[in-house]
Amino acid sequence: MKASHSAASLILGGANPALVGSTGLGGTSLAGLRALTRTRSAGDGPTPRKALNESLRQGSLAKLQFCFTNGGHGMEWDGLIVSSVKGQAQELGVQVGWKIYMIDGLLMKDAREAWQKLQDAQWQWRVTTIVFVTDFRAIRAEQKLVAFEEAKAEEERLAKLPFSNPHDEKHLAQIKLEFTFQGYVNNVEDRGTTMAQLQRIVTFSEERCHRWRDQAPNTVSRYSGRKLHIDFMNWCHVHDWLAIPSTQPKECSLLEMMTDQPQPPKYYLVHWWGDKLLNVMKCMKTHMQVRSLAEDTIYWIAFFANRPHSPQDNILLNQNETCFFKAMSASNFNILVVVDPRTEFTSAGTIFSRLWCCYELSHCLDAPNTVLDIVHGTVKASAKPSMVTERMTSEEKDMENVNKTAGYKAKMDREKRFSLQLMETALNLDVTSLHITDPVERRKILNSIAQRELGEELLEKHDQYDKMSIRLRSLCAMAFWRRIMTGSVSDSDLHRVQGKLMDTLRDDVWIRSLVMDLAFTKDGPEKLKLLATGFPPGLLELKLDLRELELVNENMAGLANALPKDLEDLTIDMRGNDLMHNIGIEDLMAKLPSKLRNLDLDLKKTDVSKEFQALQDNLYGLKKHIADEAAKADRCTIYSLEPSPSRHMIYKVAKTKLSVPPSS
Repeated sequence: MKASHSAASLILGGANPALVGSTGLGGTSLAGLRALTRTRSAGDGPTPRKALNESLRQGSLAKLQFCFTNGGHGMEWDGLIVSSVKGQAQELGVQVGWKIYMIDGLLMKDAREAWQKLQDAQWQWRVTTIVFVTDFRAIRAEQKLVAFEEAKAEEERLAKLPFSNPHDEKHLAQIKLEFTFQGYVNNVEDRGTTMAQLQRIVTFSEERCHRWRDQAPNTVSRYSGRKLHIDFMNWCHVHDWLAIPSTQPKECSLLEMMTDQPQPPKYYLVHWWGDKLLNVMKCMKTHMQVRSLAEDTIYWIAFFANRPHSPQDNILLNQNETCFFKAMSASNFNILVVVDPRTEFTSAGTIFSRLWCCYELSHCLDAPNTVLDIVHGTVKASAKPSMVTERMTSEEKDMENVNKTAGYKAKMDREKRFSLQLMETALNLDVTSLHITDPVERRKILNSIAQRELGEELLEKHDQYDKMSIRLRSLCAMAFWRRIMTGSVSDSDLHRVQGKLMDTLRDDVWIRSLVMDLAFTKDGPEKLKLLATGFPPGLLELKLDLRELELVNENMAGLANALPKDLEDLTIDMRGNDLMHNIGIEDLMAKLPSKLRNLDLDLKKTDVSKEFQALQDNLYGLKKHIADEAAKADRCTIYSLEPSPSRHMIYKVAKTKLSVPPSS
């Protein structure tokens, strides 16, 4: 037979029952009592009050009236359970173990509330009505459930408390459940990391970091002692709480806790460990998208590849022996630099002020085939990071092949949000002013750069420091080249940075080969003059792309005069400069460096004669042709001012041959 009423209803009888041993209760009292008669909720289990309701038997409630004209109520209680009776309570038959349920029609929530209600009644010398639960079995069931819920709440509270340190036993147990040693990967350069493996680290950290605290002292970190959150967690935090404790037993790398298979890298990642974990990951995803890379593309990241508990090969006198150089070689010197965004504590581009980051990047300086991509993170989660590259991506090249200037436009649109201030910061980089946390590591790195024993006393100044500073600035300058040079020279801020760019390149006396692309940029003649101020003096090979710059004959002599004197190979693409005539090429040829051995010109779509175009890739043939033409006849020079397609007046100088008059 299905029950139609709760235990309390059956005990009290009817829809509006009277309490056992009492007359009827008012509406207010019944409202409280009806809480006992609610149906079971859809939760995980019964609440203490529901458990009490289900355990009540007939005759388990008692309503008693207390008056205070002759003294107090005579009860003591623990929680709401009566623990002692005397005087009036004893006379009324109250027993130890009963539970105070209602006072004057109000449900009691705790002992303090019951004490306050009875205290008020005593002060007012009025009669008060108390309803007791007298069913000891029901009370014990409720207490048992309360104890269970309190234990559960305490367990949940403890689960939110911070671990004492990264080697806390419970923290180590969590790590062991997720990461187990997979096996050693012998070659450090084969310990690359996939995006999926990085995501695994991020997910683990996000789910558990509420119990982690920043371990760094307040002199190092502004988050010192604070509970960590994935939104501001950096690589130092993950290193302290995951990399160090997880790899210690086997003295392995973090990568070896996820796989035992060699993973040779396609790209090498340089980033600042103080940058947010999520920012680096976001920038890597942008890089993969721009470069059209597969999801399983492997990046070499020192954080994952190095073994923190083993002797490191990261600072050596011979840079070619370091783990950084080995990994860069394995990636064919495809380098990705992730630049940190501005935060409430740091300005953008802190990476360019960190000694470790710049030392790491310096290992690619002697590689002739370095491909440098720089991605700048964003503060806003919805904003996409910006990325600059020295040359067009493969997708942009395909666009350019299909539609002239389309690839260049796509590159310009991609790079236009990259901060001008950030580029200027990189172009002012100085090794001696870079920061590092550990002074011992600073001494070792600077001694390595200076080619001195690592343990020797540090020299604050050295020629090798200056050399590395200049070369790092030059490396960044070529990555920023199109982003800076496509802008208008009339923009004062941009023009200042353009001048800084030229100064940076000119200072690099060690660079031997250079490609400088100005194709399709505005203010072509002005850009060419600017370009002429920035040629590195030690260049042996130079490639210039000067397509469609509206160049005229007079621009060529200045270009030739500025070419490095030791230059041996020169390539100039001049297609589309339809105002260029033979005289401009002759001026160029007349002032070429004396050591030049090879010249390759592309003179299509210019006003240069077919004879010149036929010899455009023949240095000596073109020189001979010019000399032969000069010997055949006298020359006449014509000066004129003519309008250009851009509506500017152009000063032109033209030379023509005069026929020798016939003898009489």
